[in-house]
Amino acid sequence: MTEARTESKGPLQGIRIIDLSMMLAGPSGSMLMGDLGAEIIKVEPIQGDETRDSPPYYYGDSSAYFWSINRNKKSVSIDLKSPEGKQVLYDLVKKCDVVYDNYRPGVLERLQIDYENLKRFNPQIICCSTSTFGYNGPYRDRPGYDLIVQAMSGGMSITGEPGGSPVRAVEAGYRRPVSAASRVALFLSFAEPGCRGSIRFYVNYLQSNGARFFII
Repeated sequence: MTEARTESKGPLQGIRIIDLSMMLAGPSGSMLMGDLGAEIIKVEPIQGDETRDSPPYYYGDSSAYFWSINRNKKSVSIDLKSPEGKQVLYDLVKKCDVVYDNYRPGVLERLQIDYENLKRFNPQIICCSTSTFGYNGPYRDRPGYDLIVQAMSGGMSITGEPGGSPVRAVEAGYRRPVSAASRVALFLSFAEPGCRGSIRFYVNYLQSNGARFFII
């Protein structure tokens, strides 16, 4: 396991979070919770998070992009498809407060690391999942990225110059991680330790990002 370089203090100090997320929106959310003082254990595949090799800039052997959204985290590589890997995760869950992911709906169930399975190992576990199109509806199984959401939500129709092409809003990709981190942080802040119970959060990126554009 790779140790975090700094120890942060904040309202989530003493909270331990398993981060199963990858790419941008997911890791950004867990990074925010780490900034608030939580201990983040990032679970990566055996080959490592794919953004570790993202060009063009590097810090040491890893991508600067990777480090920009993964500060304040510890890291461990686990093969979640193997029985041994699943058991390692189950053992971690027993000692953690939150499991956070951005898998497509159905993936956690196939891997047997979904909320119903994990709460058998920790009845107090809090699970927070983010996905592009939510957990019901005709698009639930589709993957998606920020640019797709900005276009489908209609947000890009109100950006750019008059008469010109739609323009991507650079910071919009952080709407989902902020929403996810806020829900977890608020729940943990207002619930007494030992009395929090088990709960499942879902964050729909298309809805949260679309609301962001038209709330103005």
